[in-house]
Amino acid sequence: MAATLPILPGILAWGAAFGAAAVAVGLRPAGAVTMSAVAWSGTAQAAALSLLSQPPGAIFLSSVLVSLRFVPMGLALAGLLPSTGRWRRVLLACCLADATFAIVAAGRVRTPAAIFGTWLAQYPAWVAGTALGALGAPLLPARLLGASEGLVAVIFAVLVVEACTDRRQAGVAALGAAGAATAMLALPGTLALPIAAVLASAVGMAVRR
Repeated sequence: MAATLPILPGILAWGAAFGAAAVAVGLRPAGAVTMSAVAWSGTAQAAALSLLSQPPGAIFLSSVLVSLRFVPMGLALAGLLPSTGRWRRVLLACCLADATFAIVAAGRVRTPAAIFGTWLAQYPAWVAGTALGALGAPLLPARLLGASEGLVAVIFAVLVVEACTDRRQAGVAALGAAGAATAMLALPGTLALPIAAVLASAVGMAVRR
């Protein structure tokens, strides 16, 4: 849990940005908090906000596409936790967030208990941040309500820098970023993100071999 402490302010701020944005598009504070408590996926929740006027199926599909990046992250646990049983890794994969994977990949935590501890720290911070943002939305300037996407980009950039401990990992990260940028030019953002994640994972496995 201690390894997660430095990133908790960012998670709290991200949750607050989502809560404020959710209220701005018409959700009630209770609905925004419930969404964070049940979904616990900042990027999927942000994608859902932009599709609230669409059919439920479109919202679900968009959220699934955005969350596909967790598939290669979960599969990577086999190499990061080789002595942990398969079903325990499956359960731990449910506790993964982008920040968690960055911490694990950097070697700061490498035990099931430690990974679970990162979830115990991040989950309440995300939900509490959402509550603060949702309740404080009427007091925030309109410009600040639209800053959530920029905040997400900053948080992801920090996680990438934290996870890159050598030149090879930095090269994989740079290739993944280039792939995401290229995909964004031709595909919707919901497709570009999982494509970039799969590309980066494939390159990472090739480099590791």
